[in-house]
Amino acid sequence: MDMSPREYQDYVKKLQKKSPLLKDMALAFAIGGAICVIGQLILNGWLMLLPHGVASGHRRKVSLHGSICFRGISSIVFYRFI
Repeated sequence: MDMSPREYQDYVKKLQKKSPLLKDMALAFAIGGAICVIGQLILNGWLMLLPHGVASGHRRKVSLHGSICFRGISSIVFYRFI
């Protein structure tokens, strides 16, 4: 079977699966939002451990702890799916 490059390109386009762009974008938005919500819950959990009226310098440390926890959890979860 002898095809010109143009014929081959048309043949490949015909066989290609159409990408559901809107569905993919909505799914990415939902997953990204879920990740942010989980991260915020972790951060709020760490902030609840601080007594009320603590200086904002401690909030920076708590943000670091929350970030470390979230990255650890996400690396464990994603490692299981790879």
